[in-house]
Formats: sequence, structure tokens, C-alpha cells
Amino acid sequence: MASRSLEEGLASGKGSPERPAPGMRRCERNLETRHQISMLSFMQASPGSAPNPPRRRLDHETPHWVREAEEIFFITVCCRERGENALAKSPIAEALLDSVGHRNRTSTWWCSAFVVMPDHVHGLIQFSPSLPMVKAMKQWKAWTARTFGIRWQSQWFDHRLRGQEEWRKKADYLFNNPVRAGLVEEAEEWPWRFFCER
Repeated sequence: MASRSLEEGLASGKGSPERPAPGMRRCERNLETRHQISMLSFMQASPGSAPNPPRRRLDHETPHWVREAEEIFFITVCCRERGENALAKSPIAEALLDSVGHRNRTSTWWCSAFVVMPDHVHGLIQFSPSLPMVKAMKQWKAWTARTFGIRWQSQWFDHRLRGQEEWRKKADYLFNNPVRAGLVEEAEEWPWRFFCER
């Protein structure tokens, strides 16, 4: 089915960026040009399609047979307001990267790769036996929210990596995220990233 742009929805007088026109649903947020967040794009819903079900809360508890301290997790934390540059700017981005390095130095966790995007962060993190993932992430989110005024979504995404090959794929994904988003031409140009070898 053909897409309808936000401009078409607004021109019809039946929609706004906050509330799509009837027959349209929010599809994705695109990055239009380098270093600039674009408007939301919309696409027409399929006829007869049901509305999106409410999201269920993610369970971050690691299964009892997994030794969390021996695993590396791919973590994504998003801002409450998506599509705005709340993070990838000075001094917020530097402070987030410093907080990751500080937690490495104090053995709160071991983060081998981290990138700050405009409205979310990604990290490859191994957690300490004394501070499991759920507690470590809640503490980090609470501290950064309180200290820097960041409004995080209440949940985050985590995925346990299964070997060195998956680590390489996720690290490649993480560092090339700014390129895919159209923010830079080459991954090395993005200033808000962290890499630490053991």
C-alpha cells in the first residue's frame, strides 16, 4: 500500500506530528541529514489491521543457569522522547562516556564498546557478580537522569551474546549506527563512542 507523508496528512487537516491522521500510523523516525533529526514519517495502515497491542514489560532477570558475570550483554537504552537530540551533544555525551569509563575503573561492570546516539545509547557490557545487570542498569539510569536531566524510558533492551563472533557483529552494528543513521560518512568520524580492550 502506498505511503502517505506527514506533509500529506497535515495538508488534509486531519493530523499532526503528535496525532496521525485517520488511516495512518507512526512507522519510524528517520534521520534526514547529517547531524539533524528529521520529522516523523507515517505510512498508511493495512486495511483491517489491528492497532498495536500495548507493550508488555521486559523481563531482565537472567535465567538461573546463566552465570551473568561470565556473559556479555548487548544493551540499548532509549530516551523517553524519541527523535530529538537529547544525548549526542556536549556536555551530555562526554559525561555519559565518562560514566561508562568510571564504572569500568570501579569494576561495577566491564563495558568493551559504547556509543551515544541522539536519542539512545548502545553498549556491550559484562556485569559484576556483586552488582547484577538489573541493579547496575537501574542505578546507572537513575544517576544519569538525576545528574544530567536525561528522561529515559523505564525499560531497556538486553540481549546475551553467544560467543566472540556475535560480539564482533554487535560491535560492528554499534559503531556503524551513526553511519546508518546518516549522521557521519565514516564510523570513525562519530565522536561519541567508547572502546576498551581487556
